[in-house]
Amino acid sequence: MIYFIGNDEYIKIGYSSNPIDRINCIAEGVPFKISIHAIIEGDEAQEKYMQQLFEKYHVNREWFSFSDEIKEFITQQKLLAEERQQKKRNKKFFGYLKQLRLQAGYTLYSLGREMDMHPTWVDDLERNYERGSVQLKRLVKYLDAIGYEFKIVKKEDVNKGL
Repeated sequence: MIYFIGNDEYIKIGYSSNPIDRINCIAEGVPFKISIHAIIEGDEAQEKYMQQLFEKYHVNREWFSFSDEIKEFITQQKLLAEERQQKKRNKKFFGYLKQLRLQAGYTLYSLGREMDMHPTWVDDLERNYERGSVQLKRLVKYLDAIGYEFKIVKKEDVNKGL
């Protein structure tokens, strides 16, 4: 893991397989309070690359002036990390239609017969739903076949409990 620690004036760009322990050790040896600005995925080669990227701000060893460019880089890394976390959270919803189908007691084959579709088309429909590219007509037919009703409701009506 690559860590960015420091204060408002200086930032250390380092690598450690256990960054929290490493940061605690560093904190004991510097004459000012340090904060963790970011910890990102990476190895020693990427650490060296980042240090070279910010060479013009180099002060001493792995310490750099905490420039606006480095601050922007850290902000971008945090945004990318948040996007990755969001994708991980979204994966929890993958297979949603399949879960509904199984809860309703259908296999791909039995639902395919119910919908007058080949089972691989039912599987494709479930996969396309996860990608956000399913045809509404097929989705409505699918939901109807497993006992669900598709409705389009105004947000204000949902909030009112209608």
